[in-house]
Amino acid sequence: MSSIKGRGFDSWIDQEFENLSATLHADIDMEEKAWANAAREHASNIKEAALVMNWELLAFVATCTCSLLEAIVIGGRYDHAFLAVHLNALRLAKHPRYRGMRRDQALELTSALTSLSKRLGLA
Repeated sequence: MSSIKGRGFDSWIDQEFENLSATLHADIDMEEKAWANAAREHASNIKEAALVMNWELLAFVATCTCSLLEAIVIGGRYDHAFLAVHLNALRLAKHPRYRGMRRDQALELTSALTSLSKRLGLA
């Protein structure tokens, strides 16, 4: 969090998101889980910042993303479509217009992520 000072929060969170996105769009070696660990770190940074800022929706989406990536790290199912859904949800939830919303204000989004988590056995 100390790296936020001087750069502004919006540009910091945008950079973390871009790093996460780049990691997920790079060539993925399913035998080597370094990509999933790196992606999880970026998602975790977004989650921690959202928790500090009390941005419930962004924190929820980032937490779901972390859970999915953690499952992959420990040998869970990799599904590109599920990762794409989470990345798109993060893209929306990080937008200043939405990131401070409560979960109940974005029921379609949060219900879809919860449903995916249950489908993967994460919830």
